[in-house]
Amino acid sequence: MMANERAITGRSEKKINDGLDRVIAAMQRGLSTEGYLPGPIRLHRKAPLNYQRARGMSRNAEHLLVYLCSYTFAAAEENAAGHRVVTTPTCGTAGVIPALIVLLRRHGMIP
Repeated sequence: MMANERAITGRSEKKINDGLDRVIAAMQRGLSTEGYLPGPIRLHRKAPLNYQRARGMSRNAEHLLVYLCSYTFAAAEENAAGHRVVTTPTCGTAGVIPALIVLLRRHGMIP
């Protein structure tokens, strides 16, 4: 994946990793920020609630899905809040890809 990213973007491995660190930091902020998203409909953030739920579950396949949902919501909610855009071009459903990578890293499935 790194070789492909370097070939497509022309960036160094360090720059790519720095960008990934910023994405992960944005998602972490989304996991810990409670309250409402900006805007007139006052949509309540779901990421922190799902994250706490996952942390309290027994370790099984379902708990990994709840973690994945919380990471995905964190990415989408940070986008919606006008903070770092974690995903492009849609800034929506593509949040699953960075969420999946965070899930795999945090739960020891990839280095």
